[in-house]
Amino acid sequence: MSLSGALTAAITGLDAQSAALGAISDNVSNSQTVGYKRVETSFSTLLTVSNALVHEPGGVKSKPLYTNDIQGSIQSTSTVTNLAVSGDGYFAVGKVTGTSAVGKTPIFAPDPLYTRAGDFNIDNNGYLVNTAGYYLQGWAVNQNTGIVQKNALTPIQVTQLKDNPQATQNVTYSASLPTTPNTALDTNPATPDIDFPPNSFQIYDAQGTAHTININWTKIVGAGNEDRWTATFTSTDPQITGLTPAAAQEVDFNLADDPVTGAKAGSILSIGPVGAPVAGAVGSPASVPLTVSYAGVATPQPVTFGLGKFGIAQQTTMFTGTDITFNSAPQDGLPPGSFRNLQIDAQGFMTINYDNGNRKTVYQIPIAKFQNYNGLQSENGNAYSTTPESGTALLSDAGGNGTGNLDASSLESSNVDIAAEFTKMIQTQQAYGANSRVITVTNEMFQDTDNIIR
Repeated sequence: MSLSGALTAAITGLDAQSAALGAISDNVSNSQTVGYKRVETSFSTLLTVSNALVHEPGGVKSKPLYTNDIQGSIQSTSTVTNLAVSGDGYFAVGKVTGTSAVGKTPIFAPDPLYTRAGDFNIDNNGYLVNTAGYYLQGWAVNQNTGIVQKNALTPIQVTQLKDNPQATQNVTYSASLPTTPNTALDTNPATPDIDFPPNSFQIYDAQGTAHTININWTKIVGAGNEDRWTATFTSTDPQITGLTPAAAQEVDFNLADDPVTGAKAGSILSIGPVGAPVAGAVGSPASVPLTVSYAGVATPQPVTFGLGKFGIAQQTTMFTGTDITFNSAPQDGLPPGSFRNLQIDAQGFMTINYDNGNRKTVYQIPIAKFQNYNGLQSENGNAYSTTPESGTALLSDAGGNGTGNLDASSLESSNVDIAAEFTKMIQTQQAYGANSRVITVTNEMFQDTDNIIR
């Protein structure tokens, strides 16, 4: 019998149960912390001497057991910048280490940290920051090419609150012209041809000002002209000083399917000056190149007026009927715009919506994946840093390469179960009391031994 061994084992038991209670208290105190991962305690034996004939008590040791890879429940919120990962992975965040002397902008630590605490909000400088003060990082999207720049993480900052105007470059005209036009609709009965009331469409100049242009369709009548129309562009806008081509443009249609070229009945056959239209290959764009001149503006504005495709009966066609059926004439110009809201999709793409109808995808939020999530090192503010045990972070698109999806307007709750923590607390208290009792009994036995000597 080894009284000293019993005493040592009981003391290690007190120490181990104290560590377990510390983990429990941390879990309970963080039970409402967004994205918190609970800490369990594992126990293993300590042996000094052990064989089949002799057992010398050694005691117990404890170590933390992390649950960084266990999902908490996802709760919906009303804030679009609140984010949660549904599945594996962590957000990459930046830690501020100071501010620059010029501009007082944040200076970030070179290495990112990682967190599941997605309670991000836009601060007064446009950064997405969670309540722990960590800045969400992402991949910027090149606004000229639309390519995601995945070679570098950068703090996400929403600064593009104004959208510049865009001059119209393309108009997509859609209408159906009649094969048997109603002569009663003729706006100029003095001529043999049938002139229809104009269709109007809008374009925007470089300053974002809207201008109205009319397309005037005229059906050329007479034998052999069953497929011929002319289109003339005019405008009463006082800022428009010229439209090119100023003369009418002839637009011819296929009256029947062409088995040689594959052109379909009702589709455009040729476009060009009256009397000399040029036929286009089936499937190639059918359009009229417009040039718009403005008062006080030196450089005219080129606009492609698209009628569809040659030989394909879509967009602008000629079918049976008596009147022009005008469908639409959307264009790609925009007036100046102001920030309206943000959208973040399941792949992490962040899009700014403007009140002029424009949308800009400015960032993609990546998800960091690790070989061993439980090997991450805890940092203040419910964040983690990498260790040799965790491995390096692998950044991927949300929902790709085994990572979880991104849920906007959502938060992940802690994975702490209060009822389970209370059960563990009672068990820990009982084990701690039992170890303290062992120490008391051992002390009494030491006294008995001392009395024998006396």
